[in-house]
Amino acid sequence: MRALALLVCAVTGSAAAPARGADFHVDPAGGSDTGDGSATRPWRSLQSVVDRQVETRNWASLPYSGKTLVTLNAGAPVKAGDTIWLRSGDYGALTVLGAYNTAPVTVAAETGATPRFTSVLVRSAQNWILRGFAVSPTHGTSPAAGTLVVVENHGWSGPASDVVIDGFDVFTVPDERVWATAADWDAGSASGITATGDRVTVRNCWVRNVNYGIAVTGRGSRVEHNAVDGFCGDGLRGLGDDEVFEYNLVKNARDVNADHRDGFQSWSVGTGGVGTGVVRNITLRGNVIIGHEPGVRFAGTLQGIGCFDGTYDGWVVENNVVLTDHWHGISFYGARNLRIANNTVLDLNTVDPGPPWIMVTAHKDGTPSRDTLVRNNLTTALSVSGDNVVADGNLLLPADPAGYFVDLAHLDVHLAAGSPAIDRGVAGQAPATDADGIARPQGGGVDVGAYEFAPPSGGSPGGAPAVPPSGCGNPSSDLSLGLVALVAVARRLRRRG
Repeated sequence: MRALALLVCAVTGSAAAPARGADFHVDPAGGSDTGDGSATRPWRSLQSVVDRQVETRNWASLPYSGKTLVTLNAGAPVKAGDTIWLRSGDYGALTVLGAYNTAPVTVAAETGATPRFTSVLVRSAQNWILRGFAVSPTHGTSPAAGTLVVVENHGWSGPASDVVIDGFDVFTVPDERVWATAADWDAGSASGITATGDRVTVRNCWVRNVNYGIAVTGRGSRVEHNAVDGFCGDGLRGLGDDEVFEYNLVKNARDVNADHRDGFQSWSVGTGGVGTGVVRNITLRGNVIIGHEPGVRFAGTLQGIGCFDGTYDGWVVENNVVLTDHWHGISFYGARNLRIANNTVLDLNTVDPGPPWIMVTAHKDGTPSRDTLVRNNLTTALSVSGDNVVADGNLLLPADPAGYFVDLAHLDVHLAAGSPAIDRGVAGQAPATDADGIARPQGGGVDVGAYEFAPPSGGSPGGAPAVPPSGCGNPSSDLSLGLVALVAVARRLRRRG
């Protein structure tokens, strides 16, 4: 439970990392423009502080190409390495523009505080850590931004990089039932978080009632320990090289427009357009993707992990759980040097579309996939082809998988005692731990699927459920219910703390 408490604090903004430098304070209700930023005389406007009170760097002139960085706001009180603490209140729209710090400047919620924003834009900036914000157009009167949190490269004012978005609560509306029709959902939902800069980290965020969830396109970015609940586009997108998506929860796709929805989607872009490039070295690890829970309004079919316009080179897809009612559980069209290992892919129901498969096939231009390993996956269907494509240790589930899982009816797909998937895997190149961080193997051999069976030491035989019980499936109307929905993410942290 300690891990869950830490994650809850991150999402609600009630915890923040220790400051490494000086501390400053902003209070939109009790602060003053003539304050000095101390705890007793806080500043009032965060935007003014970011614009004028931070000694940083920007380009000597614009456009930035070919220019050098020079000091901006020389002598300002806030320096690289300092922390700006935020008290509760409404901050409006925040823009961080043209601010390249030599070391991170942290802007974080004070303990127990809820700083509320209508939108956040970090453009042409470097070394910023933003933590514990609540971001929604309902926190103001302006129309909703198309995307609520943006980290953006800009061709005129410069690139963005080394930005952390941590512990945000991001939503279009707190209760999606205000959208009475599918058309309301489609027209009303803003997207959650988009980052085009390099080395952007999005972690511990709760993104709900949105169009698209979290999308990153920059090299070396990370998306980890987030929950995306209620979306009508894609839950996650990864389009940049060397990215990591791990231990995220994605659930409850809404069928309110003509888009095809993916839990995770990627595609390449080259000189000839979409599908003519290469996306390299993305890791998908320990993510849980659920098409929809029982009783969700406008529930839509969801493609789980959809990679249809390769080439995808050097990817690792391991320890993920995909529960959906579509044919595409995990699909790669045009792969090389790919490893798909120890994933669990299941059908939510017995009607079309589905059951979902794990598929590796040729690029749409006909080029075969090659040098790929598909190992130790527990799935309802399997279709792999190509040059030097090896599939072994996989187990196809029967129509009635009774005895395989702890509680499939409540989406707990940990292995039950005596499950036919226990000890049936191949040891070579299997992940060293399972989706819960339990070491493999626990018995005489590696188990098939995302979870390694471990004898119970109290609690349920297989550990915590993959997702909360169905009664906790719609957190939109109350923050506390939303925190329950993050159990699926927090349980994986329990062995880290």
